[in-house]
This record gives sequence, structure tokens and C-alpha cells, in this order.
Amino acid sequence: MTSEIQNEDNQSSTVDKELLVGSWKDSSEFALHFTLFKDGSASSDNMKTLLHRTWEVQENKITFTV
Repeated sequence: MTSEIQNEDNQSSTVDKELLVGSWKDSSEFALHFTLFKDGSASSDNMKTLLHRTWEVQENKITFTV
């Protein structure tokens, strides 16, 4: 499963979404831990009240539905 995205130089590139599947920790001040699943669902690993539902790659960004 791949998604067409634009990099910072406005050149198209293809992202293999399967490489994004797994557990992650963001680098923001909130230090959120989350897991991205192959079926497009997502979950928060360290905040039980933050209910991630789905994720997708859009415009060179991961977008979450919460």
C-alpha cells in the first residue's frame, strides 16, 4: 500500500505506508506515544483519554481521526 506525497522540495514521492506501521513517540512537548496499525486504525499508548480512530498519509503528513 503506497501513497503519493510531496516532499519539501515539492517533488512527488511515494511512501510505503507499511513502513509507518508500528509504535511511535512524537517529538513534541506532549511526548505522545501511539501505534499505527496496518488496517488504518490507530491507538494512543500513553493517554487513555486520547482516542485515535484512524490514520492516513495526506500532503506529506500523517493525519489522525480522533
